[in-house]
Amino acid sequence: MYVTPGFIDIHAHSDLTLLVDPRAASKVRQGVTSDISGQCGVSAAPLAGQARDELRVWATRYGLEPDWNSLADYLAAIEGEGAALNFGTLVGHGNLRQVVMGGADRPAVGPEIQTMAEILAQNLEEGALGLSSGLFYAPGSYADVAELSALAQVAAAHGGYYASHIRNEGPLLEAALDEAMEVGRRSGARVQISHLKLASRAHWGEARRVLAQLDAARVEGLDLGWDQYPYAAAATSLDAVVPPAFHAGGTSALLQRLRTEEGRAQIAQALADGNSSWENLALDPGWEDITLSFHPNQHDLEGKTVAQIAASRSSPPLETALDLIVETEAEAEIVIHCMNERDVAMILCHPNTTIGSDAEALAADGPLAEGKPHPRSYGTFPRILGRYVREQGLLAWEEAIHKMTGLPAARLRLRDRGVVREGAFADLVVFDPQIITDTATYADPHRYPEGIRQVLVNGRFVVDEGRQTEERPGRVLRRSD
Repeated sequence: MYVTPGFIDIHAHSDLTLLVDPRAASKVRQGVTSDISGQCGVSAAPLAGQARDELRVWATRYGLEPDWNSLADYLAAIEGEGAALNFGTLVGHGNLRQVVMGGADRPAVGPEIQTMAEILAQNLEEGALGLSSGLFYAPGSYADVAELSALAQVAAAHGGYYASHIRNEGPLLEAALDEAMEVGRRSGARVQISHLKLASRAHWGEARRVLAQLDAARVEGLDLGWDQYPYAAAATSLDAVVPPAFHAGGTSALLQRLRTEEGRAQIAQALADGNSSWENLALDPGWEDITLSFHPNQHDLEGKTVAQIAASRSSPPLETALDLIVETEAEAEIVIHCMNERDVAMILCHPNTTIGSDAEALAADGPLAEGKPHPRSYGTFPRILGRYVREQGLLAWEEAIHKMTGLPAARLRLRDRGVVREGAFADLVVFDPQIITDTATYADPHRYPEGIRQVLVNGRFVVDEGRQTEERPGRVLRRSD
């Protein structure tokens, strides 16, 4: 057996699922002892106005009714339920915009930025670890560098960092990375690029050049990091195929547009143009590589591509996709096969890459065992150890473990975690290096990995002899920890 520090999932989305099922089974069963959520510009707090309306779209799926407003109240709810792992969160830039500006399709102006900055500062004082943006998604996509830099400066002043799902991971990847780095330069904030990838076929094979771009910024003195999940497919909501301009006003406004012939015609024209600054998933990778992973009412469609569903309905793929968004009230989710395995491996091997699942804590039983989600929820960390370390020899055991433990702890400035040391928190994993591997697949994702024998969180067993216990020893990780 190998004994290592507990794995730190530096980029997660367990904001609501941890309240649905505090066991966090899909995470702790793969050795994750700390989960950092509130990513991609979306967090569970602060809530007011449209931010509450938008969270309800997400919460409805789980039968939750958010009864908190502030981050302090939300974290108190997490602590009240108890959790099997440690939990920290960022503040979503999208939340800040929705609280202050609703769904306005424009950059913020001075007074609005000031109000957002004040709300952000309060959330940081209540324990948030930093600020996240989702510039691929509305309303984050409506922001400019000045707005983002002003808010990131607040995060930096409070010891927090700035994590960004950048504006474009496809054809305009380099420009999007430059934008994130410019925010860091202007604000002085530590910058974390979320789930670094090359999601456009035109850029496949160029991972070395992209990493050189990031390395040059680090040499310049920018405090820059990035994370990655070890798969060649991404995942998001199906409404992400609709250009950001049509999301103005929020989800309800989007659905209204999709219910009109005029709105659909405008969307079709925008997608056909194919020359904009946003990622056009309909063109690259295309409907044949976009798989429906969740439909609240028609589970038989899950696992089929949009192209296949369109053929079965005798409908064009775009019309089918828009129909699916409307009939699911924007709850439909997708897996997108958009990356090249060689690029994935090269990014993974870079010494500055940390590991994040980009996934919720789920479970193979109970209310979270629905749909065919991306297998990264269950397999991210064992997949690296089994596939890239033991089988392919691309990384040494020590290198891979450091990417999951000491390196993310340093990026997050978590004291006494990510190490095995007397006096540190006893977040530990015991695994069998001969058999550790992921078993979750795209076709059958709700499967736990093999080889994880024991997992301790704050000194208590949450997994013992391969089985989860009833313990909930997790703590909320606040910025001051």
